[in-house]
Amino acid sequence: MNQVTHQPAGKLEKEMEGSTFKVLKVAIPSGAEMPTHHATSEAIIFVRSGIAELTIDGKIHRLQQGDSFLLPSKKPHSLKIIETFEAQVVMEQAAEIEFH
Repeated sequence: MNQVTHQPAGKLEKEMEGSTFKVLKVAIPSGAEMPTHHATSEAIIFVRSGIAELTIDGKIHRLQQGDSFLLPSKKPHSLKIIETFEAQVVMEQAAEIEFH
């Protein structure tokens, strides 16, 4: 299945897909939060614009334009949007995002 089990504030949609990977487009407005969730496979975030604070393993990582971040499979994390945030997320074709 290729689904998102909860729709956060903003947009999270499939941008493209191949036989092995898919790319999700993330667009979240300033001040919004993406609640705790995880991907069922490893995922890589590529930040296109904006600023967000990614919380994972109790640590806060500031993400901004040009940054990338590798998210381990099934590792819970959340996002707090500081400045309107746009990113692309690459993950396995069959992977899902599950909210807690």
